[in-house]
Amino acid sequence: GLQNPMVVAVLFMLVPIASLYFGRVYLYTYGAFLVTAIFGFYFAGQFGLGNVRPVDFDDSLVAAVALTVMVGVQDDAANRIRRLFENASRNASQLGERNEELTAIRENLERIVQARTADLERRSRYLEATAEIARDTNAILDTDDLLPRVVTLIAQKFGFYHVAIFLLDDEREYAVMRAASSVGGQQMIARNHRLAVGKQGIVGYVTGLGRPRITQKIDLDYVHTTAEELPDTQSEMALPLKAHGEIIGALDIQDTAEGAFRDEDITILQTLADQVALAVSNAAWSEQAPLAV
Repeated sequence: GLQNPMVVAVLFMLVPIASLYFGRVYLYTYGAFLVTAIFGFYFAGQFGLGNVRPVDFDDSLVAAVALTVMVGVQDDAANRIRRLFENASRNASQLGERNEELTAIRENLERIVQARTADLERRSRYLEATAEIARDTNAILDTDDLLPRVVTLIAQKFGFYHVAIFLLDDEREYAVMRAASSVGGQQMIARNHRLAVGKQGIVGYVTGLGRPRITQKIDLDYVHTTAEELPDTQSEMALPLKAHGEIIGALDIQDTAEGAFRDEDITILQTLADQVALAVSNAAWSEQAPLAV
């Protein structure tokens, strides 16, 4: 039999270690080294080299074949283990990706629900404001009482920074601020703030052409004029007040946020502006009717 069993056993035990830790190249290199060592022992024993005792050729051949088979089996086992680790790593990565996708979907759904809830609340405020303004316009016939009520109601329901109503003067040359929800706006009324029709500011533009003008960022609109009493304005919307086909003024709304006005805001507020214009016209007619009699 092979006369160096401990040495061979140790060398054989190193095969799986080489396979698992160093990979295929090192495994086959180590296996070739061991086969070479086995036959080296055989020839050293045959020729009396060193202190190596002679070993039978059959034993050496069996050991070399066994080692070769072991290397092949170990390589296959190592490949299987590596594939298992790779699959486990890939599955863990895919699971992480799925979790991230689910988290993103959940967060997106939460944002959608929040946005829909905010839209519903906003529409509810629109309906409340519309109903209250409709009620007030039917009950209040004095323009001086009606206009402050309207601007305060719009500012409270929608949370705008500044809401004001301008009416044209008798000569239709200027739009005069008649009511304002903000302290700055009331200061402007006290100094008789007015804008030239068709010439000055967004309100002048609207009362001159009869078309709405919406500025989501005032720095980008050359028509906008800055008022020192309203230093925080970042966006502005002015809607024409029309009664019986005639422009009688404008509803001016300003906010501290850029891009504050949405399409549905514009639609609803234009409806409110039409209501206000009709109420102002009716109130003016009611005030003039006794004089005519």
